[in-house]
Amino acid sequence: MRGHTLTETITLVSETCYSCGVTFAMAEEFKKQRLRDHKDFYCPAGHPQHYVGETDADKLRRAEQRNRALKDQLDAAEASRAAYKGQATKYRNQVARAENGVCPHCNRSFVDLRRHMGSKHPGVGDV
Repeated sequence: MRGHTLTETITLVSETCYSCGVTFAMAEEFKKQRLRDHKDFYCPAGHPQHYVGETDADKLRRAEQRNRALKDQLDAAEASRAAYKGQATKYRNQVARAENGVCPHCNRSFVDLRRHMGSKHPGVGDV
């Protein structure tokens, strides 16, 4: 049986222990994983350490969540504005019709709308 050779290239990166100051190497992929998950790793002297703070992925995810929330708020404000605009238009149209003598309750025209309102729709309010 012939021997087989397996070759793998691993990129090493250096790190310095915060406690004892020794510089040591770790695989680049291992460092990336610890940066993502913030789990403990150890220097050769056995001092536990971990990376703190948000990763770029965490920052991006938080920014995307903030953007979604702001878009939802903007959509709600736009819907509210449109509803208020519709109500204002409806009110202006009713006022204009009343000024032209059209009863808002029975949609009939009257020369003296105030007198009609007082006799046919008492207690509704003045026009």
